[in-house]
Amino acid sequence: MNKLIVDKENNITIENKVIYLDIKKENVTINIRGKVLINDLTESEEKLKVIINLSKDSELVYNNFKKGKINQQITLNQENNSILIYNFSLLATLKSSLKIIASIKGSNNSCEINVKGVPIEKGSINVIATGDIEKNIINNKYLENIRILSCNEEENTIIPNLLVSSNNIEALHNATISSISFDELFYLNSKGLSEETAKKLIIKGFLLNNLELSEEDKLKLENII
Repeated sequence: MNKLIVDKENNITIENKVIYLDIKKENVTINIRGKVLINDLTESEEKLKVIINLSKDSELVYNNFKKGKINQQITLNQENNSILIYNFSLLATLKSSLKIIASIKGSNNSCEINVKGVPIEKGSINVIATGDIEKNIINNKYLENIRILSCNEEENTIIPNLLVSSNNIEALHNATISSISFDELFYLNSKGLSEETAKKLIIKGFLLNNLELSEEDKLKLENII
């Protein structure tokens, strides 16, 4: 898999590629053509604004992992006959904010957004997710799943918005904030794991299962998490 470092241009086009992406600039526009897989697994980019444009008949799977403190805005634009799966996993050690705007402007599109976040130490997570489906378009699917697994005493928020102007769409959104299950901890403790080790195992599984990665990439992230 090739690696693309974005440190000079603000506007790039990716066509029919499978790549690792490392964004060094604060504002970037990414244009997608054909079938594209992006793994953006850099540990932290504190402040970032990304616009992703999917052209007609394109497909994108975007796996995004961040650790630390972030303040990011991701805008996803789809025209006609496109498929988008956007997976974002965040291990927040400080106050973090994520804003996702998904705009469906044409017909016959599928958009799936999966966000999982875990605040630890002094971390907190604020997620605002907006699905904007324009009028006079048909046969679109929009699915939004946002889950926060709280592991400290900080306040976390999820604000989901669905702006639907078309009556020919399947649109769903799920948002949950919860703590680690006592039953899961008890089970792992009964297998001889300490509480700290059990919590780390649960957090790793929670974040990694959200990303469509190879076993090699998952092992690399396990060492970071």
